Amino acid sequence: MSIMTETIAIGGIIDICNMAGHSIIGSAAVKRELSDNPDADDRQAALTLFEDTARRVRLSRDVKRIDALHTQGLGVMDSIHLATAETADADVLLTVDKDFERIATSKNLSKVRVLNPFTLLQEVTK
Repeated sequence: MSIMTETIAIGGIIDICNMAGHSIIGSAAVKRELSDNPDADDRQAALTLFEDTARRVRLSRDVKRIDALHTQGLGVMDSIHLATAETADADVLLTVDKDFERIATSKNLSKVRVLNPFTLLQEVTK
């Protein structure tokens, strides 16, 4: 899937969430990953979108849960993202990381659904 397709999907999801009154949440871990983008223009655009749309939540401090997710095959940052989404009672965690989505979904690691933005957009526009 192309970056452009995923970017358009994210924009559509933001619009739908705003219209429906759903919260979009993010954490310091998300901001950190966005800040790692080597392309200065893309990095600034992503950070601005994040600041303008996401309600900030605290990172999960549940080290046991983060370790358990990591033990199940998620990377450290993905474990932090998912544990934080659980702590915030999120319904869905969006990611463009195919491995994160595959592992979390195939192992049914959480009640929080881990989805690609395009997949979620397809679901909500049926």
